[in-house]
Amino acid sequence: MSILIRDLIDNYIKQEKIYQKIELSSIQQTLLLQNQTLDPLMIKEVLQQRQALMDDVAAINEEAKKIQEKMKRDYGLKSFTVSEIEGVVNNIDLLELKQALENMSEVLKQISQNDLRNQTLMRQAAAESHTGPSVSNQQATNAYRQSMDRKNSQ
Repeated sequence: MSILIRDLIDNYIKQEKIYQKIELSSIQQTLLLQNQTLDPLMIKEVLQQRQALMDDVAAINEEAKKIQEKMKRDYGLKSFTVSEIEGVVNNIDLLELKQALENMSEVLKQISQNDLRNQTLMRQAAAESHTGPSVSNQQATNAYRQSMDRKNSQ
């Protein structure tokens, strides 16, 4: 097994594990946004944790790019694509690489779906905060009666 392809597969597996943590953060964010008592500090904390994880992924992804560049040079590849490396690495390595990429892709899809849901929830929360709490007819009537009762009792 080529050391470079093994390093790349391991890199993608590390990225996937971090993306899984990001996915959990996005689910946690959804739960916080769905809560009736919205806590901006908790949401901010989740977003900060998520940003730290994204920074970790970015650093690991830079390592992956270096490995890909080295493979392009060493194997004389025009670009780093699965089809380009198909004839260069053995089938077992290729299958493992494809599986790592597929696993990472699935987690990224889930994160994307959660993020869309979170954006909708944030827009709803923002719209509700601009309109303020709605007052029902019954609440208005009760408030009017209380005010009239106080006025009449004076």
